[in-house]
Order: sequence, then C-alpha cells, then structure tokens
Amino acid sequence: MSKTYTNNNRADIFEETLKHLRDDEDTYRLKVSRINESRKMPENSGYNTDIQIVSMSILDAVIKFSNADDEYYSFVYTATASNKQFSSDCKQNGITDEEEFCRRTSISNCFKLIELPLPEYGAIYCEDVAIIRDSEKNDYMFYDEESQCFCNCIIVSPIYMPKLTSIKSMFTEPDLVMTLKKISHMLSILVNNEQTHLVLGSYGYKCDNPPEQIANIFKYLLSTEFKGRFVRIVFAVTNDQHSDNYDIYTRVFNSEKVIDYSSYMEEDEIDINMSRQLNKDKLMSRGKARDRKFI
Repeated sequence: MSKTYTNNNRADIFEETLKHLRDDEDTYRLKVSRINESRKMPENSGYNTDIQIVSMSILDAVIKFSNADDEYYSFVYTATASNKQFSSDCKQNGITDEEEFCRRTSISNCFKLIELPLPEYGAIYCEDVAIIRDSEKNDYMFYDEESQCFCNCIIVSPIYMPKLTSIKSMFTEPDLVMTLKKISHMLSILVNNEQTHLVLGSYGYKCDNPPEQIANIFKYLLSTEFKGRFVRIVFAVTNDQHSDNYDIYTRVFNSEKVIDYSSYMEEDEIDINMSRQLNKDKLMSRGKARDRKFI
C-alpha cells in the first residue's frame, strides 16, 4: 500500500535521486544540445500518424509506449520564462509532470549544462534520459537496470502568463502568433533529430496557456505542416480539480473540425516585445515581478 507523501517526503526522494545519479555518473551522462532555431526539414516520410489521448502522466506514457513499440520516445519538458525554473521544479516538491521528471529521471544532470535563458523559439535537446524510478503511487521504487527506460527530452519555454481575451479566455493575436511559431519550431526540431515517436503533455497549461486553443494548434499543425512526419504521438493529459484537460484534448482530436491558423502562420512577427511587456505588467500587478526574470 502506497504511503502518503508530503513536500518533505518528496524533497527526500529528489535527494535520493541526485545521490543515485552521482554514484553512477557514466551510466547517466546526457548528450545536451542547444538549438536556437529550427532548420529546414528533410523530405516528408509520409507516415500515417497514430494520435492517442491517454489519461496518465507523461513518464508513465513514455514507459508504456516505449515498451509496446520497442522504440525510443521523446517527451516535452515545458519550462516557464524564468531563469530559476529548473531549480524550482526540483525544490517545489509538488506533483506536476516537471517536478516528477526531476524525481524520477536523470534530467537534472542536464540543468548545469544549460545556458539560460532558453531560446525563445528553439529548445534544449537532451538525449538518453533515463527513467530510473517508479511513480509516487508505487513509492518511487528504483527500477533495476534492465527495467530502466531510456528516452529523449526536448525542453521548451511556452509564453508565461499570457494576457488572454476577456471572451472565451483565448490568446491575444500577438501571443497566438508567438505560440504557433514556438510549437511549430519545437516539432521541426524533433523532426530534424529523427524523432518519430512523441509523448506530449498539456503544453503550457501550468503557464496559463489556454488548453483548448493549444490542442487546436497541435491539431492544425499535425494536419498541415507536420502531416506524415511522425509515426505515433501520445498526448498524456489528465483531468484534475482545476482542469478537464483530458476531456478537452479528447473532444478536439475526436472532432472532424480543424481550425485554420494559416493566416497567423504567414504574418510577420507582431510586436512580440509588446506582448512580453503585457505579460510582465500583468505579473507586476500581482506583486510577483520581483521573483521572475523575463527572457
């Protein structure tokens, strides 16, 4: 029977993970690349992409589908626009996917190699990330070497706390253009690194990016620019007391409707600095600006 975990328990778990990684540095050494912008993609492979929506954590989905497909999967780590994000993910001791990445995998080995801030439209690409521990419900048991799952990770930065429209809580036009570009570049980086099997979460949800609009953006891009580029994409999203993300993604991808964002993709960049200033002003109004440094 799983015990009840507190923030202190989770902090201890993270320290155990760090010690385990230090004790076997060679096994858990990562290859880390900073990619400042996307490149032209190779010829389309024309895959018949299988898209699945599952109600589970990102890491549990990586393990499940890696074992089922005998393939290396890539997952997405979404950081905020804060230079302190990686250390805070390790120390907040909550149950977000990013905090679980720190406790259950070797991803923290790459943090000291990353030059901040993150690329606005690029990414940090980490190869050979090891999932070394089970989930909280299974008491974070260490996997034996034969059971460890190795995968790749792309670290990207969604817009943090975007100013949303008063009607339907959607992106303003500058932030919509920016987010389309961010997600398009992220996917192109994965294509150029020959990644055909992905596990994605609810991109930007913890940064107040509207989940229904994000789901529609992914659906549009995977139906157009990135159609045929991937073998399988798994959206690992869950419902909780604050959201119904699983229901949202299921509804969006089960619908025949594809929202056309092509006009926004073709636009020149719309005063992104103005959009960033709006975000900063919003935080200042909440008394939080002193704790965050904007990219």
